[in-house]
Amino acid sequence: MGFTKEEVRRLNFKVQAGNVIDADPGNYWYQSLLENQPSVKPARILNQFSTVAANPPANLAAARVLTQPGQPLNGIVADVTGANSTRLTILTPGLDNTWVAYNT
Repeated sequence: MGFTKEEVRRLNFKVQAGNVIDADPGNYWYQSLLENQPSVKPARILNQFSTVAANPPANLAAARVLTQPGQPLNGIVADVTGANSTRLTILTPGLDNTWVAYNT
């Protein structure tokens, strides 16, 4: 499905507006409901890398011990092995850029 001339005109206007859309400068020009914050937020930075690197687990059981309360990796990483998960399968062998979930 293509764009109408009016939709193209609106899109061009949003591009030229430079992220100032809907009176909210925190939006992308093409998806005005999504946040546009190119800066890295402090909560997304792993600053305990030395602690993680100093405590490599030998196996899954050791990793579970390291994530328990009072252990060095508690609060940095979490044991999510019991959580519901879906296995992703690579869609095109040899290309690691597209994955698919065949069941949920």
